[in-house]
Amino acid sequence: MALAESLVRAFGAHAVRIVDRNPDQIGRERFGVTIGDGDRDMAALIDAADVVLLTGTTLVNGTFDAIWSAVQSAGTRGIVYGVTAAGVAALLGIERMCPCGR
Repeated sequence: MALAESLVRAFGAHAVRIVDRNPDQIGRERFGVTIGDGDRDMAALIDAADVVLLTGTTLVNGTFDAIWSAVQSAGTRGIVYGVTAAGVAALLGIERMCPCGR
């Protein structure tokens, strides 16, 4: 959640949306943002977003393909965050951001 906290500090809670698939997280408030349902709210979130930031965890938990497909269909800018996705991002030509990477 450090990434979410930094985004809220930079852009304000009104400009940041967070979704999660963990039922224990959905509906909780973090940094002034209520966490949405990653299954139910994802399509609307992507359609309304200027940028979608996907963590490398989406590759590990099997949700990357569906999310990336929705990002591309919506014509939304997608950025993969973190070292977990470095190889996949490079192979697929996907924009990646990692403050500790090179």
